Amino acid sequence: MADGGRTTSATSSATADRDALQRSVAGSRRSRSPRWQPIRERDRAFLNEYLQFGYMHHVIAAEALRGAYERADAVATRMREQVERVDRPTATAMAVRLNDGARVQTVVVARLLSEFASAIEDLAALIHAVRHRARRGILVEYLEAEVPACADVLDLLLAQRDRGLSALLKLPALESIGPRLDAEALKGLEHDYASLGDALAQIAVMYRDEGPQGTITNVSSVAQDEVAIVLEIIEPGQPVAARPGGLLARAHNKIKHRFAVIEDIVALGPAAGGQVLYTRYPRGQFGVMRLVYNITQVALAGAEIAALLIAIDHVKTGTGGERQAAKRTSTHVPSDSLGQ
Repeated sequence: MADGGRTTSATSSATADRDALQRSVAGSRRSRSPRWQPIRERDRAFLNEYLQFGYMHHVIAAEALRGAYERADAVATRMREQVERVDRPTATAMAVRLNDGARVQTVVVARLLSEFASAIEDLAALIHAVRHRARRGILVEYLEAEVPACADVLDLLLAQRDRGLSALLKLPALESIGPRLDAEALKGLEHDYASLGDALAQIAVMYRDEGPQGTITNVSSVAQDEVAIVLEIIEPGQPVAARPGGLLARAHNKIKHRFAVIEDIVALGPAAGGQVLYTRYPRGQFGVMRLVYNITQVALAGAEIAALLIAIDHVKTGTGGERQAAKRTSTHVPSDSLGQ
């Protein structure tokens, strides 16, 4: 159980982001380039670890899921072997008869959607930690970042996207760094300062987007080749309550905590006794490739932030290693949202 000091500190950092958001909404634009505080040794070690390994876990998970999608029939056979305790030929025949390959693909798409949302939440936690690194350091803030704090960061990215990367991450002005860099390193930093803030804001849009399926929908219209995720049941006479967060986050919670992915959503409609509020995503290969690409881009954005901090700290203090330009994030941010 966290002690009182930790709880208070974590809460105060989240409150600071909410206060910053309120000032942004109120129209305040006053900001100064902060004085650079050297990154703590353990935070430098963590950032190097994140850059070399940590960001990869979302990409590896996405690639593993894509592999299962492409080998759906083989995965279905192994699944039947496990759950039915039968030999390989019997399992293969059963999987074919029950169309289990399509079921494997449905599960993969649902899990990829959840992984996409999880990658964005991880990125938001890192941004939160970077913004509040002066309190307890990046590592501690990252480990203890709670969901509301991550949500506040995403809202802040949207509200302050025009203020630039320096204000978003509390970085020194590029003019104070540029004279100390060679041409190639300066070009890399100029790219980030010019493009990364907008890319992060576009990622936040993906997470917060209410989407076209955020209303009660007629379940009889669901196409067969779509993954249907139930968000809630609206009982007769019950008003539709406003729900916080975007559609992707809501679907993520229903997949991660409940796996409310319904194979026969049409049959569920009349059986539910009320109206079904759900969203859907295509089960085709293009949708899978798009999700894998989007997950990779979000993960690379986190790696780029880590590389950027290491580079700035090296310039300002002369400690740490040189910037690893290979971890440059693409300006191609996630291209589509859930339900579109």
